[in-house]
Amino acid sequence: MSKKLSQKEAKERSLNFGVIMIGKYIDAHTKILFECLYCQRQWLTQPSNIWKKKISECGHCNNPKIGDKFGRLTITTIFPAKAYGCKVKALCQCGKTWTGYFRSIKNGNIQSCGCAIIGCNKISQKEAEKKSLNVGIKLVDKYIDANTKVRFQCPNCSNIWECKPCNIWNRRIRSCGYCHLPKINDINGRLTITKIIPSATNGCSVETKCVCGKKQTMCYAWFKKVKSCGYCENRCRGQKTSHLQLDLHKLLEHKGVHNYKFYYNTKQYFCIDIAYVLNGCKIAIEYDELYWHKNRTDKDRKRLQILRQHGWKTLQIRAHGDLPSTKQLYKAINKLAYTKSKKITITLSSWKKGIK
Repeated sequence: MSKKLSQKEAKERSLNFGVIMIGKYIDAHTKILFECLYCQRQWLTQPSNIWKKKISECGHCNNPKIGDKFGRLTITTIFPAKAYGCKVKALCQCGKTWTGYFRSIKNGNIQSCGCAIIGCNKISQKEAEKKSLNVGIKLVDKYIDANTKVRFQCPNCSNIWECKPCNIWNRRIRSCGYCHLPKINDINGRLTITKIIPSATNGCSVETKCVCGKKQTMCYAWFKKVKSCGYCENRCRGQKTSHLQLDLHKLLEHKGVHNYKFYYNTKQYFCIDIAYVLNGCKIAIEYDELYWHKNRTDKDRKRLQILRQHGWKTLQIRAHGDLPSTKQLYKAINKLAYTKSKKITITLSSWKKGIK
């Protein structure tokens, strides 16, 4: 830890940076009073800001005056600020006003009002039309400025729509969005369009129906990317499942019940991954993927304990993206069904590697 400076040491250190310390020094990060050597103004700041040369004066030494010019800005009004420096309102050459701290202008960080794309030079109607045609889109309306919406004509379908010129010149928008409108009964993967909903902005939304029967509303751009509702492929018996759990059920030749609801109270239940019955024994097969179950070991242990209390034998498979072999699986099931053992845990090498 760095040594805490005394009052004298802190004052001497501040004088080396051209500032007088007035307040009582506490630490480098607690605000105290300083006095400017140039204009004798006092202000609050952290000593660390002075010593790291972030602040070298009170901010009022070179106070601005109305009419001062900085870059393309001319100061019109001055607002006194309680904090460091003062605020000003400045008029840009393009006619727009800018308001902010004077130090931003003084440092040279800001030299104009910040008009998009075209800077501060307000271009003529002909120049705006040429700039739009270079991108391949025709300007229809009278040009005002880069951030005011005007009408453009779409090069693909000749549709007229409103847009900001800066978005056209930036190539963010290249068409009206209605060029390739969808039709009812269009199919993409497992989805079929049932209804078209016009949008106020460019493009449109569609109402879709999946093969599984689920209905969804989405924008047409998203419909072209996805191929299903996202629920039918990863659900079984109304419950979420994973492809690995489905593959595990395939290893058992689809014997047993996948996503079996076991009610241990009148309202509460556990969804068992695979409920298997052999030799009159109820076996609960649980597949625990490392990504979801790494920090749930205590919850999983209590869950399996409750199942055993209600007459179930448990087979827990711990893995990370893979499955046990059919021999491992049937060996563990037979051991539970034909012996007195009530629980077996198969921990694959992928689980151990993932934890490390």
